[in-house]
Amino acid sequence: MSLRGKGLITNYFSGLFPHLRSSLDKSRLELHRTLGAKRVVLEASENELGKLDDQIDVHEKEAFEPHRIEVRDFPDSKKIHSHLYLARKDLVIHKGWFDFRTGVAGIGKYALSQSKTNIARAGLVMSLPIPETRVVTGLAICAGMVRWNYYHWLVEELPALLRATKLAPEAQVFIGHDAPRFVLDSLNFLQIPFGLKKGSWRFDALVLATRNSDIGWPHPADIKVLLEAFGRPSGPAKAGAVFASRVLASRKLTNEEEVSKWVQQFAFTPLLFEQLPFAEQVRSMNECDAVAGTHGAGLANMLFMPEESRVVEIVQTFKPCFEILARVLGHDYDRVYADKSWSGRYRGNIRAIEAALISAK
Repeated sequence: MSLRGKGLITNYFSGLFPHLRSSLDKSRLELHRTLGAKRVVLEASENELGKLDDQIDVHEKEAFEPHRIEVRDFPDSKKIHSHLYLARKDLVIHKGWFDFRTGVAGIGKYALSQSKTNIARAGLVMSLPIPETRVVTGLAICAGMVRWNYYHWLVEELPALLRATKLAPEAQVFIGHDAPRFVLDSLNFLQIPFGLKKGSWRFDALVLATRNSDIGWPHPADIKVLLEAFGRPSGPAKAGAVFASRVLASRKLTNEEEVSKWVQQFAFTPLLFEQLPFAEQVRSMNECDAVAGTHGAGLANMLFMPEESRVVEIVQTFKPCFEILARVLGHDYDRVYADKSWSGRYRGNIRAIEAALISAK
């Protein structure tokens, strides 16, 4: 059902970004943000934003019961982290634009949504000189990011794209020309036709699915969308186990190579996911019932394991995303804390990892 009304833009931003509610109540907004290498002063009045109502349709399609989830911090800590999950909306923007360099979409000088990037979550005011030759007719669905990341693509951006294609199956899909191989391979795997675009373009109608406002808390509705798209292995999983090695990554344990070799005695096979085609990553995880690894994007592949598999994460600092993802998927989860040295770097605690791996098997 299409909804229009006074204050739609204000309500949209208030619901999607609760921390901006108080700012939206003020007569003017002044935000300092960086768009690429250009620093801009962003100003917009609430009345100005309200003028865009007639160019936006809001479709409330997602059936999701809001609920809160909590996660405890490090051992011996009394701190509890919590997040409130809300249903999202699908939008159709008429005569809008999309910037494939940043993942920002908008109307005129106003940016209305963005991917998980270093761009501010707000109604940006800026001028975008878009050549008249860069106009796409018909419905379009677009995706672009400042820095592409496997986890954020798979768990956040791809579900939004899938929701948009469900709303408008006839729409053309366009991806930023700089998208890495895993983005293109995942779309091909799901048999979603797409084209590549560079820079900023105007569109007759741009279909957007709003995203979760906190990147550290995977949304259960998004995971449901992914499971429907990829499916799950039928029957019991093979008794296999994978170690998501990060020996090639910059953010790794000081003894990452040692740990990657050592886990093999517990029948965990080290895999360098970044060197595997996307389809091979899916197949590998379909055929195992346990995964372990240092905190990193490769652990997002737990999505492809059978339900009630085991996940062991070696963490350096507290980040809840993979624990939440495991919970939503119905996996058992165990967190192992790395030891911090005097230099500030982290080393895997062999004995703690061993105990976790034994329980995982």
